[in-house]
Amino acid sequence: MFSIYLTTIVVVAVAVGFKYLAFEPVNEEISLRVLFKENLNDLPVFAHRGGCHEAPENTIAAIREAKKNGADGIEVDLSFTKDNIAILFHDETIERTTNGFGSLASKTFLEMRELDAASNHIYRDRFKGEKVATLEEGIEECLKLKMKIILDVKEYDSREELSVVYHIQNN
Repeated sequence: MFSIYLTTIVVVAVAVGFKYLAFEPVNEEISLRVLFKENLNDLPVFAHRGGCHEAPENTIAAIREAKKNGADGIEVDLSFTKDNIAILFHDETIERTTNGFGSLASKTFLEMRELDAASNHIYRDRFKGEKVATLEEGIEECLKLKMKIILDVKEYDSREELSVVYHIQNN
């Protein structure tokens, strides 16, 4: 019986939390102006995971390759390290895209930075030593290349929401 009460309390707490922690939807007019080029009939091209077919996903190299291939912007995945550093990374575990093992949540930024983000990519020799990028590095590269950026926040929780809000407010 206790587990039913506990489950009910958890479900209610999560529902209330989502209501108060969720971001407001973006105004449609603003989103169209940001995403599209000057003519709304001219669809923009976005490179998924920064352009992961041509270079290791979610890396600065991928962003540069996407630009070379004519992309107007990129979609990248935003995750957080154990020490709350915002990085461009897709998976909960690190072995698919790097030469490391284990969960991302258990790794500090310095541990992630030591890994080779190209080690499992088809063009690993060309991009050997490519590093896991921070959110700041990804945004700076997009600004430099005049590209738009879409962030896909992974494993959304209040810690990540606060980190993103703090980063935006203080920069």
